[in-house]
Amino acid sequence: MILIIGSSHDDIIYFESIIKNKKEELILNKYQAVSGTVFNQEIMLLHDVHSSYLSSSLATYLMQKYFVLLVFVVGKCTSASSDVRLGDIAISRRIMFGDINLTDVGNTQLCQIPALPRVYDVQQDVMQTLSKALSNRTYSRYVEANFISANVHFKNPEDLQFIKEGDTILGFNSSVVLDSETGGIALAGYLANIPVIAVKAVGSVLGKKPTTDDYLLVLKQYASIGRAIVSTIGEFSRNDVIREQ
Repeated sequence: MILIIGSSHDDIIYFESIIKNKKEELILNKYQAVSGTVFNQEIMLLHDVHSSYLSSSLATYLMQKYFVLLVFVVGKCTSASSDVRLGDIAISRRIMFGDINLTDVGNTQLCQIPALPRVYDVQQDVMQTLSKALSNRTYSRYVEANFISANVHFKNPEDLQFIKEGDTILGFNSSVVLDSETGGIALAGYLANIPVIAVKAVGSVLGKKPTTDDYLLVLKQYASIGRAIVSTIGEFSRNDVIREQ
């Protein structure tokens, strides 16, 4: 099974429109999931997932219940770097938490969970296949980004003082985007040895209030993201792209 997880229903509606053999399921008596097939590959869609607390719990539950091969995290993110523009598509190259301070525990670094990685690297084969699909199936600009995930919505540059030093954010000075769900899913994937990749539309820029036009731009990019993910699933189905990490 391949999981596709979003924050809002808009994030996953493209996939709902194309999957076959559609059926609904209630997860943990609260969260409505839709499953079906794409290229004969079983897919499950889940939305209304907010915060890494919830995303980690739900992803862990689904990874234990089903034979999950890969997780896509979709939706919107915020640009924190001048080289990432509104309307871009951001693919996660690396994933980090942005709101953890346990540095008094052993040799733990800022934003690291003790005894776990500080940076969760995305499996290269999956990222390359998705990048190729974006190039071949869309006209959208995309960037391989450093995803920093926190249980808050960062709105202004000063909100990042906890993780910012000079021009760098947790050591990165370019290609940084922010969201609130990917970190928890990356953690669940790491513990279960299941690849996780985020592919999100840049729906806002740090320090600028999003407009209705910005949101309409994001909605247009959802179709591009959907086509690229479906193409990636098809490539995986044909060539067994996903391998053990």
